[in-house]
Amino acid sequence: MAVARTIPTNQNPDTTTVTVKVGGEELSREVGVEEITINKEINKIPWAKIRIADGDQSIEDFTISNQDTFLPGKEIEIQFGYRSDTKTVYKGIVTNHSNYIAPKKSALLVECRDKAVKLTIGRKNKHYNDLSDSDIAEEIINQYGLDKEVESTSITHKDLVQYDLTDWDFIVSRMDMLGLLCMVNDGKVTLKKPDLGGASVLDVLFGATILEYIAEIDARHQPKGLKASSWDYTSQEVKEVDGNEPAVSEETGNLSASDLADVIGLDKFLLINAGKLTEQELQAWADAKLQRQRLAKVRGRVKCQGFPDVLPGNFIKLNGVGERFNGPVFVSGVKHLYKEGDWSTEISFGLSSEWFAESVNPYHPQAAAGMMPSPQGLMIGIVTDIEDPDGEDRVKVRVPVINNSEQGIWARVAMPDAGDGRGLFFRPEVDDEVIVGCIHNDPRHMIILGMLNSSAKPAPITVTSTNDEKGYVSREKMKFIFNDKEKAIKIETPGGRKVTISDQDSVITIEDKDNNKITINSSGITIEAASTLTLKGGSEVKIEAPSISVNGSATTEIKGGMVKIN
Repeated sequence: MAVARTIPTNQNPDTTTVTVKVGGEELSREVGVEEITINKEINKIPWAKIRIADGDQSIEDFTISNQDTFLPGKEIEIQFGYRSDTKTVYKGIVTNHSNYIAPKKSALLVECRDKAVKLTIGRKNKHYNDLSDSDIAEEIINQYGLDKEVESTSITHKDLVQYDLTDWDFIVSRMDMLGLLCMVNDGKVTLKKPDLGGASVLDVLFGATILEYIAEIDARHQPKGLKASSWDYTSQEVKEVDGNEPAVSEETGNLSASDLADVIGLDKFLLINAGKLTEQELQAWADAKLQRQRLAKVRGRVKCQGFPDVLPGNFIKLNGVGERFNGPVFVSGVKHLYKEGDWSTEISFGLSSEWFAESVNPYHPQAAAGMMPSPQGLMIGIVTDIEDPDGEDRVKVRVPVINNSEQGIWARVAMPDAGDGRGLFFRPEVDDEVIVGCIHNDPRHMIILGMLNSSAKPAPITVTSTNDEKGYVSREKMKFIFNDKEKAIKIETPGGRKVTISDQDSVITIEDKDNNKITINSSGITIEAASTLTLKGGSEVKIEAPSISVNGSATTEIKGGMVKIN
């Protein structure tokens, strides 16, 4: 079938018609609209820029700027078409109002954003429990009163953390990990997987409808396959899955991803997350990355006469550009340009091979394995629960800077020694302040690295400049204290029972609050009983010494079945 040599339009495209509505009212034709740029991209908020002739040096004023027409917050609708047959290509609100003066020129500049721009303003901290990513996205979008279409996702997270992120960055990062794309059009947010078998909405042809064009194939982004792995501490094994190839109905050009993979020869692209991911999430992550790599095989842009019916997420078909590039390409962005009475449409195709989170956090691109923009450094936590329902010896920690009203995240506890049925075992108490870090900087996988004291929660030992005392004091005031100055070790219970081993005094003492005491020193061993001292043997009691003295200040009594004195 022959490729059309013109862009499909309802009217003869010899005359462009532009209509700008503000607050539902059409802008007066007396307002000189000089230039309009509209941009819509996957995973970005659509924007529009309008340049209007304004400013008169003879009256020393900007009369259009003075009016309320383009005040920030005003609703804008832009329609393009031919011979008065127009179609809406953009809706949004005014966010920026500026004017400028240059040699022989002055103008009013109006910048607009889609209403979904509200999702991008203000960093947020929040915990989500027992929700899927689509549930979370819907919950967030509903707060802004926006229309939405959200494809359901099946992975439910016991704990998911939004840390120091705008709602937009959080949603897009999470969708990206599952292979879903975020597209915004006229106040509606759509989150869904790309339809890789979708029909092309437009055919463009070199020598006819293509005005400008550039495209590239990059073999560096095409591995033969992809493997994702994470550490499963419940089984003490590395869990691995292979990414599934996306189902593409027709490849672009005559070089397959497999052909390009042979250039570099990388067998499998590796994704690694040191945290514990479920097999379902690991598979979704691997599939999403391989899909992104394949959509990065061919990238470029093509410019044609103005066409209103192409949107990010569609396919268009390239024709006449050679065997390497002929075929359907995935639309990742659309830019409409109006200037000097002419309207053109520039279509970007192909995706970046990078995760969205890597663009949000370029200085730490692989933090959290690119699964979400992530916290850097350590954080303070407050213990809220120490009984792990899953039996993994974890402790629940609330991170106040994330959310100070929710219970928090289950975190593992680092120990100086830990193993199968052995090790050093100390647990923080509820309300203790702890220091936490994140495996792979992923806030879903927290580790308690230690506990903290402060004036609000003072240490049990008073600090001195000589720093002589170290030790342990339990919740119920059981003590194990080392004193370097005295070269002594002291063990003490809250009931007044003590054991002291002292090099300074050359003594070992065992005593209680009732004045019972055993003393071991260079003079020997002294046993003192406050009332009765009883020595009892199961079969014999032997006392042997060169000299033995037995004294009774009142009565001395020796009894036995047979008493022998030799």
